Amino acid sequence: MKDYYKVLGVSDKATKDEIKKAFRELAKKYHPDINKGDKSAEEKFKEVSEAYEILGNEDNKRKYDNARIFGSGFDFGGFSSDGPFSKFYKTYTRMNRKNEDSDIFSEFVSSFTGTPFEGLGSMFGSVINKAKSFAGVSTEPGPKSDATIKIPLKIALAGGTVEIAGLPGGSRQITIPPNTVNHSLITVGIYKVRIEIENDPHFVLIGNNIKAVLTINIAQAVLGSKVRFTDPRGTKLILQIPKETKQGDKVKLTGLGFPGGDLFVEFDVQMPHDLTEEQRRIFSEACDRIGWKH
Repeated sequence: MKDYYKVLGVSDKATKDEIKKAFRELAKKYHPDINKGDKSAEEKFKEVSEAYEILGNEDNKRKYDNARIFGSGFDFGGFSSDGPFSKFYKTYTRMNRKNEDSDIFSEFVSSFTGTPFEGLGSMFGSVINKAKSFAGVSTEPGPKSDATIKIPLKIALAGGTVEIAGLPGGSRQITIPPNTVNHSLITVGIYKVRIEIENDPHFVLIGNNIKAVLTINIAQAVLGSKVRFTDPRGTKLILQIPKETKQGDKVKLTGLGFPGGDLFVEFDVQMPHDLTEEQRRIFSEACDRIGWKH
């Protein structure tokens, strides 16, 4: 088990103020803005940040101390979301701390750069979900957030696990809950991260609604049909195509969008092409009987 007291250079009897003071001094000493290009300093900065995340929060510190006493398998190395404290890890937010603690990073970072979290770009890496879909990380801070990650629409709807590399303390896994709406904020360690949903090749997000385009042939459009359709959550459905469906007509699947939204399926009626002479003759005769001019 990593000795976080040793990392901060304090005893296990240190007070909250002593822990905070030690962290501030070390964070300023090893901060990337004054150690540009120094990988060892960057790693040290990550390590002390990790230590403060554990020891700077009373609940987290208590669990860590109990694990040291009873020899249980406590491991927050790299801010892991696995193990006996996964529930705490996923629900921990800076709101659990007093204001003076929650803004400690902004305080010392602004002392170097003038802008909170400016210069932290090197600490944010790519986001890769377990299905090997890529989700990029932006360090452009939005309102009340420290970074932005992009996730596929299907992951936002159905839920899934993504891995973030490059944050202080190393890589970590985070769970995206089902029905995570666009611009939601999630907590990653001491950071607020904003979710941005990327459209799927087959599904487009419009507010809380989702739009899909389904290609059908002219016979299905005129006569009506039933077709297999897989919604963005991966659920297989049988979709009823109404008779005399026109190009651009839609059906609404209520409640299959994000919370409060629906799934709209728009029909793209495909015209026949590359017909043989015989097929053209048959089609022409059918049009004559129907009364379609040609």
